[in-house]
Amino acid sequence: VQDTGIGIASTDREKIFAGYYRAEEGKREAKGFGVGLALSRMILEAHGTDLELKTEQGKGSRFSFRLPPYDKSGSTDIVA
Repeated sequence: VQDTGIGIASTDREKIFAGYYRAEEGKREAKGFGVGLALSRMILEAHGTDLELKTEQGKGSRFSFRLPPYDKSGSTDIVA
């Protein structure tokens, strides 16, 4: 996901991934509770990857991730 918004200050770049944190600039620009990025990171970590951030103040931000390929050989089939 990429935008051309306000960007994220270096002091906030790790904090935005904590639950219920919203950067001061973001509070004025958009509504929300500050849980989306924390939840996204938790889901991605459960899948063995991470949420990557590239940002520049005044120019915007880009969040991206890569999912590893599914390895069926490591799965166990459950028969009920």
